[in-house]
Amino acid sequence: MASMDVFFVIFIWTTVIPYSLAQCYLPDYLQGDFSMQSPKSVPGQVKYEPVSITAEGVSLWGYCKQKIGNGLYLIESSNGTYSTYCLRCFHISVKSQNIVLIRLAGHTDRCFVSSQAAESSCPKPDQLEPARQIILFKNKEEIRKEYCPINGQYTIHYRQNKPDYPIECSSRSSQLDNCPVGSEMNIRFRDCQFENHDLVFECLGSWDGPNQQRYLALFDTRTGTDPRPQYRCGLYREDPGSGTVYIAFSSDSTCTTDLQNSQAGFETLILTKIKPRFPFQLAGNRGCRFPSWTEGRWELVNVLGKIFSYTDLTLFKKYTFQCVEEEDGRDRIYSPYSDDERVLVVGRTECNEEMYTCIWLKKRGENVLEFQLATETSQYPNNSLCSVQNFQSNVWITQGRKDLSTLSPCPILGEYIGQLPNVQANFCAKLSSNCLSQDTMYYTVSDCTPQQIYEEREYRCLGQWKENDYTYTFTQRKDTGTYECFVGTMISESEISVREAGKNCERNMTPLMLEMRLTRKSSCAENRSSTAVFTSTTPTSTVPVTTTKYTVNKRIIQHTTRPWRPSNVTRLPPPSRNKNGNTSDSSKIVPLHLSLLFILHVFSLKCFYNAFTSL
Repeated sequence: MASMDVFFVIFIWTTVIPYSLAQCYLPDYLQGDFSMQSPKSVPGQVKYEPVSITAEGVSLWGYCKQKIGNGLYLIESSNGTYSTYCLRCFHISVKSQNIVLIRLAGHTDRCFVSSQAAESSCPKPDQLEPARQIILFKNKEEIRKEYCPINGQYTIHYRQNKPDYPIECSSRSSQLDNCPVGSEMNIRFRDCQFENHDLVFECLGSWDGPNQQRYLALFDTRTGTDPRPQYRCGLYREDPGSGTVYIAFSSDSTCTTDLQNSQAGFETLILTKIKPRFPFQLAGNRGCRFPSWTEGRWELVNVLGKIFSYTDLTLFKKYTFQCVEEEDGRDRIYSPYSDDERVLVVGRTECNEEMYTCIWLKKRGENVLEFQLATETSQYPNNSLCSVQNFQSNVWITQGRKDLSTLSPCPILGEYIGQLPNVQANFCAKLSSNCLSQDTMYYTVSDCTPQQIYEEREYRCLGQWKENDYTYTFTQRKDTGTYECFVGTMISESEISVREAGKNCERNMTPLMLEMRLTRKSSCAENRSSTAVFTSTTPTSTVPVTTTKYTVNKRIIQHTTRPWRPSNVTRLPPPSRNKNGNTSDSSKIVPLHLSLLFILHVFSLKCFYNAFTSL
């Protein structure tokens, strides 16, 4: 009899539980509350539907069933019957803090009953652009500021291409700018065919589009009952020679309706840059230039000759700096690793604010640059701007090179495992290197027992350096393209202390506090031959580098970075859609009904068995 009771428990568990829990988890950077243009929208009347993405799934479509590739997920939901579940393949990607893009190879109504069939329907990498696109916009209450990619001051030529009544405004009195708030786009219509009025849009993000164009998403801050689209999407491109910007918007909140390219859409704008009245007020600068190792494209910095351009995503300003020559006339070229790393510059913002200041440069590797801007500015050149007292202690802006010239190995070899600190649930972490490609590092968060994977990340190591017995490693995530820094130290030959250090490699953190301690599980000893080949191709540097010790760290709490842990592990099932197109909890109720029926059936069998054995 005892064996039969065990059978009852095991069979109920394995039959019912899988239907009530997600089997994979969506990363935290995808999660949030969004608005999506409703299929019920008609031309001129845009409606929206709420969409929630949690760790477990997407509210309109169901649970995360399986992650099958970079950005590809199988989503499972009930079709409204007791026994049949539907699988669809989605490509889900984040385009900014406010934009998530979902792509499908077919229509959302098309689904499959087997994982193999659903996986075969996934959009291939070369099918992502023409695939069906669904754009999700962060709800108004959750919108985070994004720097507008079209920055500065422009005159505009505007045209609304209504078939029955086109509207045009070509007055040079009409202007567009993002001043003084770089996260907003201001449009002022003056002397047009219609009444003078002002518009203010919040910039939600921009991302790569077709044919060297980029998409742009905006939020219309106007209020009222007008059925106009509150979220806008368009394409833009800048002519590299003239600086003229071409923008075209769709007629609704999609990125496709009545939108062909940056010069053909429902609404089009041609922006002409307003040149400043006066050039830079420079004290001799013909010969100076920035050091050659700084030249190129970095995440937020571009350096070419004597020009250093920087986009500040904290103050939402774009600066163009030019180095200033020393008074004796000799060229000012700054070599790293010396006391002469500070550069006197004259700068201007896109809103024509001018100042003299100083830039302090630090070379952390061939692909990593750190710099500071002096805390004081002046209207005149002054060498005292470059005094050490004019800079913050150990507060740097860390930049990764866009066009990598060399590879940098990660500072760990092998596989390390451990438990996440300061977490109520029992979460484990695994940090490992690719022994055959040592610039690649993997990070996984899972339940310690059983091993349910919550998040997987893949990093490319860009460079590392050592300060005060700590190794700093700057990386780029391969799935999102974002940059992250880690700091750690060796505790013993087999144990490391690791923590995240935010985006800009924050210093002065309390040693061994909030760190993640990992123990080596395996090494790359069997791949030493490949290690030697890789090391020999890595350029030497005067920066101290540890290539076989430690690696990474956990971001400090007081900054806006998030810890490596699931941001939402509460298992609340998202509602599925029934036959009538309405939301319901059938994805949760159906398995419960099945479990109750099964328990009753098992109970009757057990009663029959007891009666039979008593004969």
